[in-house]
Amino acid sequence: MMISRSHLRCLSISWKSLITARRFSTLLLSSGSDVSTASVSAGRLRVLAPGSGYNNDATTCHFHSSPAFCTEPKQSQKQVQDYHSILSDENKARCVPKLTSEVPVRSWNDYHLKKDHSYAAVLVPLCTVDGEPSLLFTLRSSKLRKHRGQVSFPGGNADKTDRDFVHTALRETEEELGIDPASFDVWGQLNHLPGSGGRKIVYPILARTGEISLSDLRVNHDEVEETFAVSLRHLCDPTHFGTTRFRNGGEYTLPVYTGATHRIWGLTAIMVHQALSTIAPELYKFKVRHSQNFHKRSEKQSQSKKKQKVSSGADSNQNKARS
Repeated sequence: MMISRSHLRCLSISWKSLITARRFSTLLLSSGSDVSTASVSAGRLRVLAPGSGYNNDATTCHFHSSPAFCTEPKQSQKQVQDYHSILSDENKARCVPKLTSEVPVRSWNDYHLKKDHSYAAVLVPLCTVDGEPSLLFTLRSSKLRKHRGQVSFPGGNADKTDRDFVHTALRETEEELGIDPASFDVWGQLNHLPGSGGRKIVYPILARTGEISLSDLRVNHDEVEETFAVSLRHLCDPTHFGTTRFRNGGEYTLPVYTGATHRIWGLTAIMVHQALSTIAPELYKFKVRHSQNFHKRSEKQSQSKKKQKVSSGADSNQNKARS
């Protein structure tokens, strides 16, 4: 009697005990069927095709108190993202359409754009340092008038001669660090952000380059104090990120990254959060929750104060009338 694998899939076997299952496997082997191996464990009979070894070609019968259910194994599983795959062309193709889908944790709902605002662009540089996928950062020079000594990405104000914001970011990166713009593969633009209290619109440009040696960079020390890289592995580690709550004119929450050469916070941290949420969704699980939109809160506080003044004025008038 020949019993094929297709017959096995349709068999319904009532499992009374483990002995019954073992007897069934013995029957299969002695029947001259094309089955070469039968493996029995608690509540499970696994039948292997000839020469297949213990792999996905096996048919597995799960035994229950009710009739057994034979299920085909999954032929393929979704590939798990790793840190090196983040820089791959496959990941680029996946995330480029989603670059603007990640809403910044601080946006135009939090800042009113000033009439005399200007435009700037920064490069969010994906690279490898000593073979480790990383992001490249700068520490702004202490010689600068604004934001000196702060962690940032390379970038600056847009010039009238710039073709677009990509050109702005690449030009500024070359001026600050001496990296050839042609060495970057530009992935695209992340959502723009309010900078300098609404006096500037900042456009983050995500781009990938190859291996970088920090000691070989031609740093312009009039603009950059130092450069440093932080691995994506470090930035995705839950022990290295958290939040900071601000209360200037209201209350809001921003991401912060610790444990590297310098603490990463502010506008740069928002861009890091945007980028990682898009390019490494399986590895980066950090969620930033806004506690409250501080403009709305300020408006409520202002309205409340006005009501209190009106109420106190009315009480004063009533007291005067009574006297």
